[in-house]
Amino acid sequence: MRVVFLGNNNFSTTVLEALYNSTHEVVGVVCSLDKPVGRGNRLEMCEVKKYALAHDIPVLQYKSVSKEGEADVKALNPDVLVTASFGQMLRENVLYLAKYGVINVHGSLLPKYRGATPVQTALFNGEKTTGVTIMQSDIGMDTGDILYQQEFDILDTDTALELFDRMANVGASALLKVLDDIDYYMANRQKQNDDQATNTHLIKDSRIDWTQDAKTIVNFIRGNNPYSMAYCMFRDAVFKVGFATECDNPDNIPAGEVMQANKAGLIVACGKGGVNLTRVQPAGKKMMPARDYLNGARVQLGEVMS
Repeated sequence: MRVVFLGNNNFSTTVLEALYNSTHEVVGVVCSLDKPVGRGNRLEMCEVKKYALAHDIPVLQYKSVSKEGEADVKALNPDVLVTASFGQMLRENVLYLAKYGVINVHGSLLPKYRGATPVQTALFNGEKTTGVTIMQSDIGMDTGDILYQQEFDILDTDTALELFDRMANVGASALLKVLDDIDYYMANRQKQNDDQATNTHLIKDSRIDWTQDAKTIVNFIRGNNPYSMAYCMFRDAVFKVGFATECDNPDNIPAGEVMQANKAGLIVACGKGGVNLTRVQPAGKKMMPARDYLNGARVQLGEVMS
């Protein structure tokens, strides 16, 4: 089939690469506008655009493809549009432009975790399993019919980075399964049960609340790594945390106080239990093992993280 692909980031690129190497023909890629980065506001291409240019795939870019790109996409004569972590809401003029409409690769088992942050939210909530949904997009936010789903486990060592990577590979494989027999999956699609739906939201603040219990804090740290990064204030500076594990607080030390700072770990008291910070990033430094940080930081018991 002739496919127009819409996406932007690494997750998207994994799906695009699978499509490019399949029997289907990627006739064009749609992505968002290049973004200014750094002090010089240098324009930077997204990962999907980089991949497309390297493989001679035509690239279309818009602030809103529904408002600006309908004619351009239609001129590519696609059989189907595929979205994966695209980030733009599509209007009816684009949703129903191709014979098979728009098929989306979504990072949860819909109707659970609709919206922009399904992978992070699954980690925040301590889920043990998640999955990928291949769905027919409609005018709503991840409300379209389900074509195919595949479930898999979340590992205790997963951060959002590892889970996104695994999700992208599972999603790419699931998408090809559907596209290879699309008439069958279209004929057998299932409507979502809106009564069972849950929604996710953009992460507005990744500051750690030490008054929460240890499990909640550990999951919060995992879900924020690496895209938003959980942080606190320590010694009047931002102190980021990349990974942590749960431990006890037998002496009921107040939340936020350093309980231990030695070879055994950098342990902070929580509202319930304690958290062993295993990977940290002090202000102006790179992410490092906590033991390396402790070698020079001389952290004292009773110091407070807030």
